Amino acid sequence: MTEPTTAPEPTQATATQAAEPRRDFILARHGAIARLRAVRRALSMVLVTALTCVAWGIGASCLFWSRERRHGWRRILMRQWCRFGCVALGVRVRTHGVLPKDAQYLVANHLGYLDILVLGSQANAAFVSRADVEGWPVIGWLAKQFDTVFLERSKKRDLPGVNADLKERLERGDLIVMFPEGTSSSGEGLLPFRSPLLGPPAEHGSAVAAACIRYATGQGDPDQMHCVAWWGDMEFAPHAFAMLSVARIDANVAFAPAARRSSDRKQLAAQLQQDVAQLFDQLR
Repeated sequence: MTEPTTAPEPTQATATQAAEPRRDFILARHGAIARLRAVRRALSMVLVTALTCVAWGIGASCLFWSRERRHGWRRILMRQWCRFGCVALGVRVRTHGVLPKDAQYLVANHLGYLDILVLGSQANAAFVSRADVEGWPVIGWLAKQFDTVFLERSKKRDLPGVNADLKERLERGDLIVMFPEGTSSSGEGLLPFRSPLLGPPAEHGSAVAAACIRYATGQGDPDQMHCVAWWGDMEFAPHAFAMLSVARIDANVAFAPAARRSSDRKQLAAQLQQDVAQLFDQLR
């Protein structure tokens, strides 16, 4: 996951998005029922995370003799944590199509931290994340246990090492999830796809699948761009409270019917952006 920043100008092929988030909408649901709902969901997520940590500790101890089995256990736990995390947060995930069986890379548009739970619930995968997540309490520890690839996007000198790590993971058959937009958006459109992290699958000849995420909130709730998508200069705490307090969140995930292969990473990025743009229109 990448930190929210002011989005660059969208390309001609992408839809536009609002200039900045509305804080009055973000903090709109401050009633007693909304507060209780937020507290209940937060405690549920803490419980899910705690149980996951315990399960990981037990599994790692029992499977100390096999690195391969521990690796498989991590993948299973990551997916279950994401699934139960969505339930704890009141997120209803609806899928359209299926992830191609030959895919080793999955790229998608990026709206915020909730994307990790939504996509992680669909496959046993590892994510490419912004570097500072590694230092977050509990979540950072879990991310490391789940084999997350950490990247400091502002340090281009780190890119060769990250790409070498990704190539090694592809060779052992892992599924990697990344967000080629490089930052999160409001969900009203797509941002240009960046190609550097598509170098490993291009060189390896791996199949790269495309997915599109779109969120919707319940009747009477603020629009998803104000309380689900985490973008612009939104602060985490008030945004998290707003997301936890809404009555309903629907997460629609559409998968492109076929994966892409190309030895040219820039061409691959363009093809994948076209696939995601088509899925984006289908989910309107």
